[in-house]
Amino acid sequence: MGKKESFSSRVGRAFGGEELSDVIMIYGNRRAVIRGCRKILSYEPDEIRILLGKRSVRVSGKDLRCVSFAVGSTTVEGRIRSVSFEENQKEGHS
Repeated sequence: MGKKESFSSRVGRAFGGEELSDVIMIYGNRRAVIRGCRKILSYEPDEIRILLGKRSVRVSGKDLRCVSFAVGSTTVEGRIRSVSFEENQKEGHS
């Protein structure tokens, strides 16, 4: 018998081939929990950018703050206006 494939691998394969390891849970417009974090790229009261791996997440809003960052997960609180993904650019290229 073959090795059993994880649920996130099966779902990820069905939706474009990537395993679902990066997860964002949004609670209204006041809190976002982001899993799969590697580091915080920028931190301002109106924008926080977080590196996930091949992409990053931009949280835009007002009075934003990171209230926790541990074990690959961060929680952003404040008045969230938008959450968007960005492809990471290699250093030295614009």
